[in-house]
Amino acid sequence: MSSPDIHKADFDEGTEIKLNIYRQYLSAWIPVFPKSGAKSIQICDYFSGPGHDASGSPGSPMIAMSLIKEHRATLGSAGTKVILRLNDMDQSKASTLSQVLKTEIDTHSLGGLVDLRITSRDFSEIYEEEAGEIQRLSVPSFIFMDQYGIKHVTEPVFTSLCRLRRTDFMFFVSSSAFKRFAQEEEFLKYHPKINRDEIKECEPAHIHRKIREYYQAMVPLNCETMVYSFTIKKDKNIYGLIFCTSHPLGAEKFINVAWKENGQNGEANFDLDNDDGAAQLLIFGGKRLTKKESFEKLLRDQIISGTISTNKEAYQLCLAEGIPPAFGGQS
Repeated sequence: MSSPDIHKADFDEGTEIKLNIYRQYLSAWIPVFPKSGAKSIQICDYFSGPGHDASGSPGSPMIAMSLIKEHRATLGSAGTKVILRLNDMDQSKASTLSQVLKTEIDTHSLGGLVDLRITSRDFSEIYEEEAGEIQRLSVPSFIFMDQYGIKHVTEPVFTSLCRLRRTDFMFFVSSSAFKRFAQEEEFLKYHPKINRDEIKECEPAHIHRKIREYYQAMVPLNCETMVYSFTIKKDKNIYGLIFCTSHPLGAEKFINVAWKENGQNGEANFDLDNDDGAAQLLIFGGKRLTKKESFEKLLRDQIISGTISTNKEAYQLCLAEGIPPAFGGQS
């Protein structure tokens, strides 16, 4: 289940899509809290890499630093400090990243704005300690876990993340690896509750949706965590992001970012449901509805039936269906 080191080559198109979604969400997330009076926020990146790919394209920690600079006026005027918690178990990568970011902080006079904390430990060893610190500080936090493969975001880790206060989190997962290895006993060490039959029968293109459902079912009963996904196809393999938040505004921001990335379905970097073919007439007449058209019909039917009678209820339906509220409001 090992994966190649993406930092030793140029980022491929799929990685660029992943990082673009990360960038857009984080850019929308950062300014929310200075405006509400928060004195500290945290950005936590536990598989950070050295900061760049082989050609110097920025990875997630450099993207975070660029966004801190972009929003420095908003952060500075509110007196909001950014705690930047970065970790990579590869000591050489962590050392390189430390040098690069310290230079960046000094060059742009960000010392009073950024609290830089870099470690080099295995995620499975550091997580409980980090989660305890995040919980103790209880400041708005965003956690990014760009793991290799599938083994780190297990049920104990996921449920713990759901219980963290004021915390949104996003992680990358190789969904094709679930399909490829779910029948092996070694796999069950990490995901013992996975439904092997469902994974085996799932259409390859839709496997990431199935993984989202798998995590959605893990959300503790007393948590309001909403789980979303974005599927990324690289050649014949399926990967993707899982995004989780307990706040409607966080959900709305992610949904908007996802639909900006793909205005056809807001859910993948390809035509996941063959919406391009939806214009073709069905064999018995009519035509298959696109995702947008299906939502319009659902919203209309629920308004007519009286299930939805307020703007708030319509808004909640948009979030539940992964549709941008602005689009839903046009229906």
